[in-house]
Amino acid sequence: MRILWISLSILCIFVILSVYFSYSMEKNSEEMLVIINDLEKKVVKENWQGAKKVFDKLQAKWDKISPLWRMFIDHDEMDKLEISLNKVKELIKVENKDLSRVEVSLIRFLVRDIYLKEKLTLENIF
Repeated sequence: MRILWISLSILCIFVILSVYFSYSMEKNSEEMLVIINDLEKKVVKENWQGAKKVFDKLQAKWDKISPLWRMFIDHDEMDKLEISLNKVKELIKVENKDLSRVEVSLIRFLVRDIYLKEKLTLENIF
């Protein structure tokens, strides 16, 4: 009987942590997407100073959440995202509108894709 209670306790802790991580990941993804959309608007308008400030905000957000995400998410996906972040940083420095827009779109896709792959759904469980 004791083993049953221990097993149920571990299962409950696992479920609670999974739900918390899913909620946290959804919230962080949405916040990042808002920043990414703002960055794209600045790039389209060729407001490079504004784009640098928004990018710094995006980078700070990423630096804050990436350690938590690294524990649970495929590192290849996160590496792709970090590579794109570095590319955007350099493209904003050289004020290249077209390539910046491409990389910002890729970052948006990767953030959404990571969230959808890790989202707690029956489809992802089975």
